[in-house]
Amino acid sequence: MADDLAERLRALAHERLQAEMHDHIPARGKRHQKMRIALAEAADRITALQAQNRKLLEALTPSGDTKAAYMGEFSFQSFSTDEDGEEVAVKTYVPWTTIKEIMAAIRARAAIAEAEKGEG
Repeated sequence: MADDLAERLRALAHERLQAEMHDHIPARGKRHQKMRIALAEAADRITALQAQNRKLLEALTPSGDTKAAYMGEFSFQSFSTDEDGEEVAVKTYVPWTTIKEIMAAIRARAAIAEAEKGEG
């Protein structure tokens, strides 16, 4: 599914490039103008999707930035008994190693190849 979308986006980008190469040729009518507008809109959408993809990939890739953003954000509460036999709530923060494992699982579920992590 992601490959199909990527192929469609590449095709639209190629069409936009062809349209830009012909920008010096005056529009031949409404149909030609509509096509140029559609290609420009598609190219803008491609650019927006690429930016969104970069942000998502950055958010799912362990780094100093993501560590700073996520450390201390996730916790769970468990209960224990103190020395007086009273039940007490204990807040435990999720360690960075576990957060990285969760990020890897999300990338795997989304089928993000390891090679794509280095693309910018």
